[in-house]
Amino acid sequence: FLKEFYPTFDENRERLPALYLEHAMLTFEGQAVQGIEAIVEKFKNLPFTDQVKHVITDPEKDVDIQPTAADSILIVVTGLVQELGQPMPFRFSETFHIKLSEAGWRILNHVFRLQWPAA
Repeated sequence: FLKEFYPTFDENRERLPALYLEHAMLTFEGQAVQGIEAIVEKFKNLPFTDQVKHVITDPEKDVDIQPTAADSILIVVTGLVQELGQPMPFRFSETFHIKLSEAGWRILNHVFRLQWPAA
């Protein structure tokens, strides 16, 4: 799932809606939206450009996966995200609750947070 999600996010965000269930919920930096249309609108108005690169340096340490209810999985990811043209990446934390559907694994819940340095 992650091998599909991050390249799609980084290279072609217009294809992201296909990875979500119809009534999925996204919380991005504390702002929650629900439904594919609202999620698409949120992605159009992100605080960074369409050109970013996610880096997960060590999947064994940076990705945790647990089974949840029938046919669903919880995934917690930490890594780096860098806007192209910017000198420094930001650390991020991201959680996915994905569910097996006829189309494959699709997002039911998605939470994203940038990890800002301590003040």
